[in-house]
Amino acid sequence: MKKTGRLAALFTALLVLAAAPAEAQWVTVGRAALKKVKTLTQSEPTGAPGYSVATLLLEGNAGKVYDVALKAIKANEKLRLTKQSAEKGALEFADGDRVVGLTVTPIDGKVVQILVASTAKAGAPDETSVVVKAALRICKEMGVECTLAPPE
Repeated sequence: MKKTGRLAALFTALLVLAAAPAEAQWVTVGRAALKKVKTLTQSEPTGAPGYSVATLLLEGNAGKVYDVALKAIKANEKLRLTKQSAEKGALEFADGDRVVGLTVTPIDGKVVQILVASTAKAGAPDETSVVVKAALRICKEMGVECTLAPPE
């Protein structure tokens, strides 16, 4: 499968997962994860692209968080906005030759999930840093101190 096809499939799957309704129990457990950036990275030893994902739960309004993320992307000269959909809470931007997708999804009236995903190249330096930096930048712009969760 071509790189763009794999990337599109990854983003589509992540958008569907991010938009799924949250169960009340998950929200209760999720509150303990507020302001902690969790990551998941997988790279293919064959040289095919893998993925790098970061998730973050914040207290806030989804529309405001989306606006902050959009503003932060536009303000960074190294990033190029490639797609945006306020109604879906989705942004896509390029960081050099990497394409990064970001979604902002309301979980309940007070909690928002931020999901950032990118392809990861085998043998490349830590691709996770691109998605983590995006998540932490949103925290900074929101005036919230977030931390990187330890690996599980």
